[in-house]
Amino acid sequence: MGRFFLSLCMLMGAIAFSDAMAHRLPVATFTVAHVDDGEGRDPKATQVTVRIHGEDALKVLREMGAPALSLDDAAIVRLVGYASTRMEWGAEAIMVPLGGEVDGNWVYLYWEGEGHVTLTGASLLSDISKDWQNQVTIISPGGERSSRAFHKGAKPPVHR
Repeated sequence: MGRFFLSLCMLMGAIAFSDAMAHRLPVATFTVAHVDDGEGRDPKATQVTVRIHGEDALKVLREMGAPALSLDDAAIVRLVGYASTRMEWGAEAIMVPLGGEVDGNWVYLYWEGEGHVTLTGASLLSDISKDWQNQVTIISPGGERSSRAFHKGAKPPVHR
C-alpha cells in the first residue's frame, strides 16, 4: 500500500511539474463584432478587440526597441500602433484605434470602423516567434459566430 501511495505521489508531482513547464504559444485572439442598427439590417459598425498575453506584449515592445519595463499608457499606444500595421482589412476600410487596457496578464486593444469591415489578414506576434497564431472569432449582427486563423505557414499580410 505504501509503495502504491508513493508511486501515485510521484506521478502527480511529475504531472504538476510538466504543466508548470508547459510551453505557451504566442497567440493573439481577435473578436470582430458586426453591430447592426438595432433592426437587424446591415451592420452599422465593426468593433474589434484583440487580446494578447502581457508577456508577449512586452516581447513585442522590446523587439520595437522600446523600454519594456511595464505596460503603461505609452506602451499601450505603441502596441496599438504595432497591431494596426499587422492587420489587413477589406477594400477601403478605415479602422479607428480606440486604445487599450491591461487586465491581469492580458492586454486588450480596441478598434472600430463604419459598416461591415472584413479582416483579411493578421500577423501579430510574427516578429517575436516562429510559432505565432492569430485566432479570430467573427460575430454577425444576429449573433452567429464563425472563426478563422492566421498562423505560421499562412501568408502574412504586408507590414505597413
